[in-house]
Amino acid sequence: MRIRMIVLPLLALGIGVFYWQTAPDTDVPACTWRIGEGTDIHQGQNYEELAPETPIRLSVRLNRARHLYVFSHSAEDGTLLMFPSPGLKSDAGNPLPVGQTVLPGKQAGAEVYWTTRAGIEAVTTFMVLASDEPIASLEELLPRLRHWSNRVFPDQRMSVTQTSVDTEIVGRPHQPIPSPLLRAAAAIGSTDPSPNGPMKPANAFEGVFTTSWKIREDRTRKPVKPSLPELPTIPELTGERRSDPAKPRPAGK
Repeated sequence: MRIRMIVLPLLALGIGVFYWQTAPDTDVPACTWRIGEGTDIHQGQNYEELAPETPIRLSVRLNRARHLYVFSHSAEDGTLLMFPSPGLKSDAGNPLPVGQTVLPGKQAGAEVYWTTRAGIEAVTTFMVLASDEPIASLEELLPRLRHWSNRVFPDQRMSVTQTSVDTEIVGRPHQPIPSPLLRAAAAIGSTDPSPNGPMKPANAFEGVFTTSWKIREDRTRKPVKPSLPELPTIPELTGERRSDPAKPRPAGK
């Protein structure tokens, strides 16, 4: 009896996920949070406890091209822009095409990852918004937020950096989420047991869909060390210098 109580809900969840991933006539965007690297991944659940700096990605499935926005918010970190980020170097950009896209994308064929942040005592909320057209209020907000970037360090690891725009930064630590639309998206995760699957229509915003995912940091676990993308190797220099074949050698040399 207890086995049935466990297996049947999992089976129903699997059927539901399969349906929204394969149904050809649905026009509702859907997404799944992926935790881990490579093939060693699992789907994120609300209020899941994760080790600091755990690699995360977002799988998005669309039946029409749409603009996608991804943010995170916590009391200690404030509001951070994850996508589309001016500091992100990858093959993904708005509008996302029809089909499946895994964000933040790939760089030189290698998967790029965000990570959970370290030292966050409160809940972190990840907010996702999809829209037929660019959302003007969010587009105005993007350059004023700190954002994720893989352009800062030579090894191209992802990190949070300050905005380069000479304007007041919003969404600082211990400040509220600086957008009513983002606050509405964040509220979904408080009542929805799973952040994966079809997104929810945003009230009063036609053509906009939202969802959110809430996690906690497991402070008993050590930070994860995500693998870094392989960079081009530089040929080793030797003590022998080769002459330029286009230049004749001086006589006697």
